[in-house]
Amino acid sequence: MKVTLKFLVLITTCLVQISNAYYALVVPGNAEECMSFFTDHGVQTSIFGDFDVLEDEESYDPYKLRVRIKEIQRGGPSKVVWESDEGAIEGRFRFEGAGIYSLCVSNDHEEEDDDIDFAFSLRLRSLRRTEDPDELPGPDDKLTSSLLEGVRSIEDNLNVLLDHQGYMREREAVHRDITESTFARVVNWTIIQVVLVFTVAGGQIWYLRKFFETKRYL
Repeated sequence: MKVTLKFLVLITTCLVQISNAYYALVVPGNAEECMSFFTDHGVQTSIFGDFDVLEDEESYDPYKLRVRIKEIQRGGPSKVVWESDEGAIEGRFRFEGAGIYSLCVSNDHEEEDDDIDFAFSLRLRSLRRTEDPDELPGPDDKLTSSLLEGVRSIEDNLNVLLDHQGYMREREAVHRDITESTFARVVNWTIIQVVLVFTVAGGQIWYLRKFFETKRYL
């Protein structure tokens, strides 16, 4: 299997913001597309996102598509930290870590023209503590923490919804291209048929005229 590195994105997390990345790409048959990213040095980070296949299920074998997230270790082999379920055409991932990672999409179809349109989103949220460790927790700290977790959960669910809307737009664009291509082929074939019909009709008229003219001379 050939491995191509088409996207290289370097993502760093901020103190209060989430780093977002959204991509739609085409994975050729018998190939693997990878995107590398890293977190702030030594800062534990929540890494999460989702993916979706934009193709119709009838046009490919889902068991030949696999999504993996690998931790790139210096001086050693990469370690798989997350892998999609077998035959999954969409899914979500979440884990915590710090370092350099690579998100890879492999298409195990044997023919190189068996392309698969694929889309995914990736988000990184720093887990760096902002409060003073020497400060004693107050009575409202637990309530504040609970509210923050609730807000983050709502935000994550909203982001997933926005991602799926983006996937639907991408899928609609793919289907529109297929429809336009099919319509263009139908129009071209119809034109060819019309030309053939007129050619055959003209040939028949010419032949009958020649036949009757020859018969009249006799």
